[in-house]
Amino acid sequence: MKRFLVSFFFALPLLAQPFTYLGIVDGQAGAFSGIRKDSVFVTGVGSTVSTATKIETLLVNQSFTYMGYNAKGIERRVYYNSTPSPIFVDTVYEVGDTMRRLMVIGRTSSSTVKASVRALLTPFSVGNSWTLGIAGNTYVADIDGDTNWTALDTFVVTKDSMYVVSMGTISVPGGTFDSVYTIRLRLEGRVWSSIVYSRTGSSSAAWSDTLYIDCYIYWRPRVGYVKDSVFQYGKWHYLFLNIRVYFWETSLLEGYWTSLAERTYDREKNLISKGYIDLSEFGRIYDITGKKVAEGKGKIYLKKGVYFVQIGGRKYKIIVR
Repeated sequence: MKRFLVSFFFALPLLAQPFTYLGIVDGQAGAFSGIRKDSVFVTGVGSTVSTATKIETLLVNQSFTYMGYNAKGIERRVYYNSTPSPIFVDTVYEVGDTMRRLMVIGRTSSSTVKASVRALLTPFSVGNSWTLGIAGNTYVADIDGDTNWTALDTFVVTKDSMYVVSMGTISVPGGTFDSVYTIRLRLEGRVWSSIVYSRTGSSSAAWSDTLYIDCYIYWRPRVGYVKDSVFQYGKWHYLFLNIRVYFWETSLLEGYWTSLAERTYDREKNLISKGYIDLSEFGRIYDITGKKVAEGKGKIYLKKGVYFVQIGGRKYKIIVR
C-alpha cells in the first residue's frame, strides 16, 4: 500500500511579517537528505517493509498576491532512491502574525484538493499552541495514492493541534544551529481507503479504525526549518482480517543558499545549477547510486537530478535543475 498523500512538509518560510521571521527569501534554495520507511501488516500475509533514501530540493521562485495577501510559491522535488517525483509548488501566504499554507490533501483525475491551514504562528514561543483549522472537515480525493479515480477516498479530520515543544541546539549535515524550535503537529482522523476496499470487498471495512500523524518540525527563525520527522499510523479491521500501515520519514538540512554570489568562492560545492555544471578543475561526476556518469573539466551538461562531484580528495553535492 502506498503512503498517504497527506503532506505535512512546511516549506521554507515576526510579528506582522512571518516570511521575514521564518526565513523565506526570494531565490532561496535548499537541499535536504533523509530516509523513508513504509511497512504494511496484513493478517495471514505478514509484513512488507520498504526503505528508500531521500534527497529533497526547494526553491522559492514565485512572489504574488493571494486573496489580497503577500504570498510565495516554493517549488519542491523529492528524489527517492534517485527517482525524481513530479515538481510540486507549495503556496504560503502571510495573514497578520500567521503563515498560512495551501496544504495538499489529495488529488482527483483533474485537480489537486488543498486545504488552507494556519500552518505557523509567529513569533515562536515555547508552550504556544494553535490549530490548523481543519478539524471537522471532510475531504474526498485520492488520498491513499493508488490513483483510483473512480473510487475516491474520504478523509475526515477530527484533530489538528500544533504545539511549540522546546527550543535548543541541533546538528544536521548543514551545520549546528542554536535557538531551534521544536514544533509538533498532531493530526487525527478516519480514512475510507479504496485500497482496503479492494482487499476486503466491504465498503464499511474500508473505513479505518484510526489514523494519526505525528510530525516534528525543527525551525530556526530567519533561517528556515533544519529538520523534520513524520510518523503515520493507520489501522483497519474486517472480520478476522487486520491491516496496519506504518510510515516514517526524516529530512535533514544539507544547506540553504540565497544567491549565486554566495557560491562564488567554492562554486562546485553544494551547487544548484540549471542544466550543467562548470568545473574549474578535472573532476568525476557520480549519480546518487554511485555510478560514474561523466568526467572532465569546464562545462558538463547533465540531466536533472542529484550528483556528487569528486575533484582530487574533495567531494561535492550538485543539484541540477
